[in-house]
Formats: sequence, structure tokens, C-alpha cells
Amino acid sequence: MAGTEFNLISHWRVQASIDECYDIIADVKDRPRWWPANWLEILEIQSGDETGVGKVVRATTRGWLPYNLRWHFSVAEADRPNRIAIRAWGDFEGEGIWTFVQDGPWALITFEWRHLRMRKALLRLGALLRPTVAFNHRWVMAKGEESLRLEIDRRHTREQDLHLLPPPPAPTRMPVRPVWVGLGVVLGALALLGARRVSRGRRSR
Repeated sequence: MAGTEFNLISHWRVQASIDECYDIIADVKDRPRWWPANWLEILEIQSGDETGVGKVVRATTRGWLPYNLRWHFSVAEADRPNRIAIRAWGDFEGEGIWTFVQDGPWALITFEWRHLRMRKALLRLGALLRPTVAFNHRWVMAKGEESLRLEIDRRHTREQDLHLLPPPPAPTRMPVRPVWVGLGVVLGALALLGARRVSRGRRSR
């Protein structure tokens, strides 16, 4: 299954305490407000214990590409303010880990998807889609870092001045059909090229 499994890692650096960043990230129900480029809908199914462990959430998310992912996750670990670990299933599955490290006035935040596997029908093409999935993830996380900085600014701004702050990045509004037609052509060409290479390899034996 090596061709269908992903390990993706992202690093953020924001001027804030890790306590504040942890609390923002851990409050999953609020993500559609401050990180709308990725998080479209959130429904908390189970609240978990006082630390959040055992929380179960149903989510609809989106990235740069014009498709929605519908999935669930449960909080497996919650060690404030250092680490949050989740297990995901649905249109994709895997383990996600947030870690928070204080570096002077800066919070260094890492998010890593481990053993990520795509289950959505359109995305079950393994190695052919690896660059696309990786690009989509980088775009999502870049918008998340920008949105987190804006949210921290908002929390430290007087109410009468909030209107001066820019809104967080919005979801993409790309036309669905042209993108998927183009992606299908590219993937078809790659598949044909791969088949020809296999055929040449057999003939040379």
C-alpha cells in the first residue's frame, strides 16, 4: 500500500504563547469561523473528557481543489499546551498530530499527518495523485497559518478596532468541471505513459 499512503508535515511560526495557540486549535467548533478556507462545517458528536480526549467530531473540509472531504475524527491525546493527537476516518483516514513549542515570543507549531490514506473515490489513484494531494495540503496549511495570525491579532485588538482587521482567507470558488476534466486528462496521460514503460520493459527482457 506504499503508493496510497501519505505522510505530510507542516510547520507554523506565529508570535504568541503556545497556550493561546493550543486553545485556538483545540476548540474545533470554532474553526469554520477563523479558518474558513479549509473548515466548512463542524458537528461535535461527543464532547470527550475535561481535557478533550474522546471527543468525536464530524467535519466537512475543502482545500484549493474543488472537492469537499467528509470525515470524522476522535481526539486520542490532549496534553495542553504541548500536543494534540487525532485519529481520522471517512473520505480519508490517518493519524494527525499537533505539537507546540515555545521559542521566546514565538510559538512553533507542527502538524503531521501519518499513514494518511485517501478513501474518496476520486482520489484513489495512489502515487499518481501524491503531488496533487501534497500541494492541496500545503495550500490548506498556509491558509491556516495566515488565519491563526489574524485570529491572534483579533483576540488582542480592542472591540472598536476589530473592523480594521482583514477577514481570514475564504474558501476557493474554482469551477469544478474544468478542473476535474483537466486533471483527468493529465492522469490519463500519466497512466498511458506508465503502461508504455511497463510494456517496453517486458519486451527488453
